[in-house]
Amino acid sequence: MNSDADQWLRTRNDKKTKNFNEPRLCIRKFFPEKKCFIFDRPAPRKYLIHLEQLQEEDLNPEFREQVADFCFYILSHSKAKTLSGGIIVNGPRLESLVLTYVNSISSGDLPCMESAVLALAEIENLAAVQKAIAHYDQQMGQKLKLPTETLQELLDLHRATEKEAIEVFMKNSFKDVDQVFQKKLEDKLEAKRDDFCKQNMKASSDYCMALIQDIFHPLYEDVKQGKFSKPGGYYLFIKKMNELKNKYHQVPRKGVQTGETLSKYLDSKDGVADALLQTDHLLTEKEREIEVKRIKSEAAEAAKKMLEEMQKKNEQMMRAKEASYQERLKQLTKKMEKERAQLIADQERVLALKLEVPIAAGPTKMDPIYLVENRKNQLSVNPKALKILDQISQPLVVVAIAGLYRTGKSYLMNRLAGQNHGFRLGSTVRSETKGIWMWCVPHPSKENHTLVLLDTEGLGNVEKEDSKNDLWIFALAVLLSSTFIYNSMNSINDQALQQLQYPFRN
Repeated sequence: MNSDADQWLRTRNDKKTKNFNEPRLCIRKFFPEKKCFIFDRPAPRKYLIHLEQLQEEDLNPEFREQVADFCFYILSHSKAKTLSGGIIVNGPRLESLVLTYVNSISSGDLPCMESAVLALAEIENLAAVQKAIAHYDQQMGQKLKLPTETLQELLDLHRATEKEAIEVFMKNSFKDVDQVFQKKLEDKLEAKRDDFCKQNMKASSDYCMALIQDIFHPLYEDVKQGKFSKPGGYYLFIKKMNELKNKYHQVPRKGVQTGETLSKYLDSKDGVADALLQTDHLLTEKEREIEVKRIKSEAAEAAKKMLEEMQKKNEQMMRAKEASYQERLKQLTKKMEKERAQLIADQERVLALKLEVPIAAGPTKMDPIYLVENRKNQLSVNPKALKILDQISQPLVVVAIAGLYRTGKSYLMNRLAGQNHGFRLGSTVRSETKGIWMWCVPHPSKENHTLVLLDTEGLGNVEKEDSKNDLWIFALAVLLSSTFIYNSMNSINDQALQQLQYPFRN
């Protein structure tokens, strides 16, 4: 079909005209880019049953040229399969689509692309969350050394690593409706940040307490030995205490619990200083009162400082949360703008290719393997085929073919693979292919792409007990492919066009 296809539309509004136009409008809507190829008979009729064994020189030269043109066009024009939003389909994604579509058909539902994409999105987005968390854990494990000197040092590292984790999520996620999975990621990252803060506090407390014991323990041993139980002993004790405090504060990287741990320790030893103060006979009563006031003033100042430190930490946490929120919003906005631009580009491409409606009309080398088996009116997916798809990380160019049985579909697909053999060719009027067979080969002209060829069971086989089988196979071929080939005998007449409506009728 070409850009003059509007000539096939009628302009009346009666039922007959509507029925005539319907398949043509469906083609234009669902297949905006179209190309028609005509093939002559490949060889004399008596040789057709041995088509697979014929040498190239035994084939009709016109037919060979037509097949070459067909293969060149398909391979050069076929694009990687993409989902809405520009999501490129690789092996695991095609695997998910196959399972979703077949499960829908098996349960009696119509296969729906949007439902399949949402199901795929849930799998991909959950995996994206896991990848993001794994990246965060790895980076924090490598870069974080506890305890950190300040809380801000930890928060800055968390923020930088969180940004990377969100980038990993954004890169691997799609169709995260209402940002459900991004919120799950945010909750997990926030919980991990809080856990690191707790670990940081504990690491600091443990280190500080060990340091305090090492520095101050000899002093209190001297108190027990009575070295300060003499006139002037109290001031000697205070002098030594201040020296040890300075020594403690000079040790680097004690962490966020430096002051609080020391204050708690000294508070637990208050009775020692009080006892020395009361028993030092060199001190007058007035001096004792002054010293008591000084001790209380220092305690109040220490409590005030601790409160200010706690308030400062809370403010840092609030600023960190706000910064994280703004970063997530920034990345989400960037991703949405990218997806919107991709969607607009997709729509413009489709609109550019669509015909204008008349006003009156309103992997590694492998052999073919069955992907979807059709037995006894039941569809089943081959686990071995899914395993093959699961290992293909490259973008997939998926070319599917459908049409009447015994019309040379398998031969054309073999030629696309650059082979004479592969998909089995029937040698009788019976259909050879059952269900959908898959052949994954390196794309001959697109580097780092895999060409997936889907050969389908012939339509209209009289051996089928249920004509709905044709609908299933046809729908799967259309939904799974990035390029769809419809093979028809003789000319593209009204009967052939009517058959294209199978997926759209109840």
